[in-house]
Amino acid sequence: MTNYFGLVTRAGHGLIAAALAGGTTVQLTHIALGDGGGAPVSPTEGMTALVNEVHRAPINTLEQDAENPALMWAEVVLPAGVGGWYVREAGVLDADGTLVAVASTPESYKPLLAEGSGSELALKLPLVLTNTATVTLKIDPTVVLASREHVAARVAAHNVAPDTHADLRALAAAAGGVADAHAGRRDNPHEVTAAQVVGLGLATATAPGLVELATTAEAQAGTDTSRAVTPAGLAAALAAGQRVRAWVAFDASGGVVTVLGSYNVSSVTRTAAGKFDITFQTAMPDANYAAVQACRSDASSANRVMTKVVSVSAGVFSGAWGGDDSDGTWFDQPYNSLVVVQ
Repeated sequence: MTNYFGLVTRAGHGLIAAALAGGTTVQLTHIALGDGGGAPVSPTEGMTALVNEVHRAPINTLEQDAENPALMWAEVVLPAGVGGWYVREAGVLDADGTLVAVASTPESYKPLLAEGSGSELALKLPLVLTNTATVTLKIDPTVVLASREHVAARVAAHNVAPDTHADLRALAAAAGGVADAHAGRRDNPHEVTAAQVVGLGLATATAPGLVELATTAEAQAGTDTSRAVTPAGLAAALAAGQRVRAWVAFDASGGVVTVLGSYNVSSVTRTAAGKFDITFQTAMPDANYAAVQACRSDASSANRVMTKVVSVSAGVFSGAWGGDDSDGTWFDQPYNSLVVVQ
């Protein structure tokens, strides 16, 4: 099994040492590719050239590894129009053409478009250095290519940067403000005529259009199918109809009143055994309403279920629950109820 690895050559070590001593840098410019003469290559520090170089291209990027500060990655991008050979070895060269680093690579064929197939090839080579500050990238922007991955990453970072296209962001914000102001105008900026508005027609359940509000009388009649009802009209229509205006269920066991549930009832007050005043939260229109009383006795007094209307007014209903049908005595029972309809 072939191992693929890279190393800095003896010449490369010398250049880096000289740069450290002189306070300069080694300028890397190109990556050379070779086919190894048809066989896998095992790099050595003594190499000054590839076994069989087939192509040389400018370095695309030179970046420090995010997790290993002593590791740098040199990338080259080969377009679809370059190829016709295998890649089994690669080397990094400086501005003078010195082989600074060399690496073996997995065998890969780079086809030509003329062969019926073409593809872009991006190759990254690792450089393990004791001091990455001594190595810099020197590029010619007229010939360097970028991989799709690199471009996509750069574009994504550019799009989310807070200072990207500040002028365009300002224009967009201003445009939004203008649109809001325009939408809020009531002076008919588009000069729409009454005829155009009427021409829209009335809205239906399936088509948009103009909506006319129903009068209170129309809401109470409940026959119109083309007009919209306002909250006030709905309340008037409900008030005009026959409906449950109040109800309450309460427990009076032991003379203590516990309201079990209610609607439009503000209080239930015990006035005597089995007798209670029920005060409505919103009074009835008048005292001419129908009141339905019901009572359930406990197990020891099954016959004590009589009810009685004591007095009625628009705001209060007074009644008795739990009467004994044998002697007319009233008792506090566990379940009592009242329903008012008008």
